[in-house]
Amino acid sequence: MKKIKLIISFAVGLAAVWSPAAMAWGPERPTYTMESPAPEVTFNSIINNPVLGDERDFVRIVESDTGGEFTNDVKVEPGKTYNVYIGYHNNAADNLNESGYGIAQRVRVASQFPEALEAGESGDVNVIIEYAYYPQGTTDLTYAKVWDGATLSADEKVKISFVPGSAIIHNGWGLDGTVLPDEIVTTAGDYIGLNELDGRIPGCSQYSGHIIYKITVEGEDKPENPPETPKELPKTGPAEIVMAVAVVAGFCGLSFYLYRTKRVLKQVSDDVTGKNIESFKNDEQGEQKDGDEK
Repeated sequence: MKKIKLIISFAVGLAAVWSPAAMAWGPERPTYTMESPAPEVTFNSIINNPVLGDERDFVRIVESDTGGEFTNDVKVEPGKTYNVYIGYHNNAADNLNESGYGIAQRVRVASQFPEALEAGESGDVNVIIEYAYYPQGTTDLTYAKVWDGATLSADEKVKISFVPGSAIIHNGWGLDGTVLPDEIVTTAGDYIGLNELDGRIPGCSQYSGHIIYKITVEGEDKPENPPETPKELPKTGPAEIVMAVAVVAGFCGLSFYLYRTKRVLKQVSDDVTGKNIESFKNDEQGEQKDGDEK
């Protein structure tokens, strides 16, 4: 069968494969065994791996710090953290590495997961491994990818978040224990490698490895004392409207009455004060006149 060369960017390739539904593993591809490896660069296609078993199922999840077993389906709970496992293995035979035809180039890993789940809902942690290689007898790179997923479910509404700085590669080589960039949980993904993040992975099991990153789960924020909602709204009919108009009219009449009363009292006060001042002046002038005559 003639190979079709996939000359597409990594980001575009990922966007074409991601989907909200379960990805499971893919694509359909030939399988191999530890005793009979692949004749060219091929990832995660051995079906009797002593650790993973069928390598096509290379994404697993387990609750953190429990010593539990990695599985394909986990029910998440608020307040807990989970480890996402991603296994990788270039299945090319070891004797192809010297010529360069067994070495995978530009190997990159990217993962996505649901940011939230409703009660009773499930969603998938999906992973894509993209790589390039030189088919024997050629000088042009051919691109390929494999993918797999595992399922998260919840009994209540939850939010799911990546733990920054938690993605670590384990490979027994120079990068063993290295923290990968957080872009691993974006469509851009992260390059991997043996001693450097250069995207180069030789063929055979001694060059295989895995990545683990963490996600946390939080419950929905709920107010401590939510306001009570009245069972029914007050009824407003013609009688209530007439009563309201009467109350407003009465209030306005009372206000006008108080205003007029205040004006009258002020006028009376001013008149009395003016008369008292005039009388005081007349008395004072009379006393002064009497004194002058004496």
